[in-house]
Amino acid sequence: MKISAIEISDYYQFKNLTIDLTYPQGHAKAGQPLDKVCIIGQNGTGKTSILRLIHDCCLMNNMQGNNEGASLQSKKSNGEVLIKVGNVCYPKQRNWISNEENKPKNFIKKLIYMPTNAYNTISPKLPNQKKEEQLKPSNYFPLTQEKIQQLSTYLYDWYEKYSNALVTFSLSIFNNLKKDKTANVADDLQVWIEKNPNPLDKIALFIDELLKSAQVKLKTEVVQNSKMVEIELVLLKNDEVVPFSQLSSGTKNIFLTAYALFMNIENETIVLIDEPENSLYPDLQRAIISSYTSLRPEAETQFFFATHSPVIASCFEPWEIVDLELDDNNQVFRHLYYEGKNHVDNYTIYPQYLRWDAIMNKVFDIKDTEGGERRDAELQKLVETKNKLDYWKSEGKTAKTDEKMRQELEVYKKMLAKLY
Repeated sequence: MKISAIEISDYYQFKNLTIDLTYPQGHAKAGQPLDKVCIIGQNGTGKTSILRLIHDCCLMNNMQGNNEGASLQSKKSNGEVLIKVGNVCYPKQRNWISNEENKPKNFIKKLIYMPTNAYNTISPKLPNQKKEEQLKPSNYFPLTQEKIQQLSTYLYDWYEKYSNALVTFSLSIFNNLKKDKTANVADDLQVWIEKNPNPLDKIALFIDELLKSAQVKLKTEVVQNSKMVEIELVLLKNDEVVPFSQLSSGTKNIFLTAYALFMNIENETIVLIDEPENSLYPDLQRAIISSYTSLRPEAETQFFFATHSPVIASCFEPWEIVDLELDDNNQVFRHLYYEGKNHVDNYTIYPQYLRWDAIMNKVFDIKDTEGGERRDAELQKLVETKNKLDYWKSEGKTAKTDEKMRQELEVYKKMLAKLY
């Protein structure tokens, strides 16, 4: 199940706001809920609030099971938030009749919520976690050193089970070889490995593609006699092993986010990620959206990203962007990128095709995309210096024969280098 609309009647700065989350007319998926959504807007427009509202509605509906759902209320407003799935709204209408035939299924099967700085407040799937506990707020714990150690131990235990099974099978075929000298041990071992791949290789296949820009990869072999278990990565340039604790905050962020998605995404999952760009270099920002959203192509997964990053926004189709702005009454409205009907041919802003300065100007409303007042002042000085040099040149002066002109030319060159 995917969210097709959000309707907020009265909730803080949201007044009678409806956000359509379906593909526009003329699209191959016209009318269907979007697979991924990018929420942008100034601070205070409610990007994080939208994610929290989705989270709370999903969580409360699932915890209550097949009943009327849950409306969100605050002390300052008594408005209702509706999350629409297809043609069904949660909470259900007040005249909804509760009977076995009409009871709706759980809103979603799985919810993954990653607040800002995901590597500090993430919820990887740990051993012995009961399925019914996966949607409880207590699952969002700070990743202290103790929690990171738990995660390392989980990976280690996973690998150890695989390693023990490999040793057991190897001993069995070795014993068979002693009985039958003609047995094809190498083929038997290869078949077993193909049927029972190293579990860390599965994770590495996904995570290494993301970490490539950071010049590291996951170490898929574990030294089992080490005194301390720790996630380790390998530097691509020299194969040096780096423990998790020594990684940069950006690399930790992307590793743990990718790992949590890898372990938790199931069919019909809604993923909420706030500020995925945190501590990431632009090339990694560009890589994560396609990597995250393609992780489980067969799953009915819907992604919501709230971001301040032009690089992240440039990864989305215009109908996938929810651009929030404040009107003169400090109420939130959605800035639409199309004119007339919601049709693919009517969109006038396409972030994927814009230069970076145009994205800043058209999408993020930065008017002085040329650099601001300081740059304007320097450009004016540059023009004045160039005019002075041209005037002296017209009088027959050269930098070789005129010391003052030589000095001005050096100033001009330095200004050019600084500005361009």
